[in-house]
Amino acid sequence: SHGETAGIKNDLGAVYLQQGRLPEAVDQFRAADQIQPGFAPARFNHALYALASRNPGRAVQYLGQYLGQRPADGAALRLQANLLAQSGQARLGLDMLETFLADQPREQPLFLEAAVLAARVGNTGSALRYLETALNGNSIQTVVRTYQSPVFRSIRLSGAGDALAARMAEKARAAFGAPLPATEVQPLRATVPDAKVR
Repeated sequence: SHGETAGIKNDLGAVYLQQGRLPEAVDQFRAADQIQPGFAPARFNHALYALASRNPGRAVQYLGQYLGQRPADGAALRLQANLLAQSGQARLGLDMLETFLADQPREQPLFLEAAVLAARVGNTGSALRYLETALNGNSIQTVVRTYQSPVFRSIRLSGAGDALAARMAEKARAAFGAPLPATEVQPLRATVPDAKVR
C-alpha cells in the first residue's frame, strides 16, 4: 500500500536525520510526502529537519500541520510550545496548551509546560495553578526544579508561591522521608560474588 512506501521513506529519512545526514534525510521526507501527501510522520520529521537546519519558524509551521492531524501528541505539543516561547510567542504557545489541556486528566504531564509558559507571560495565578496540577503527572523533583528555575523567579520573590512551595516541600519530605546519615549508607558494589569469600 501507499502507506507502507511512505512509511519506509519516512523511516529511512529518520535514520539519516539521526546520523546528521540532513540532505539525504529531507529527500526521504519529501519522497514520503509525494507518495502520501501530508503523511503525518514525515510532517513531524520535516519539523525536526527544520530545527536541525536552524530554521525554527519553518519547524513551527510543520509542527502545526502535524498537530492538525495528531492534536494529542504530547511530544509534538511540548516541542511546539517551547519553539513558540523561544520565538517570543509564549502567549500563543500557552493558548495552544490550554486548548489541549481543557479536557485532559490532572495526570497529564503537559500541565508543567503550561505553568512555565504562564509564568513567562506574567500570569502568576495560572502559573501556580498549573504547577500544582503538574504534581499529579510529574515527579516532585521535576516540579520543584521548575519552581526554582529563573522563569519563576519573580513569582518566588513576590511571595505569591509561598503556600504552594510549602506544600511541595511537605510532599517532597513525604516522598523521600528523612535523609539517612552518610555513615549508614553502604557503598555500592558492581560485582556480587556468588560464594562468600572465606
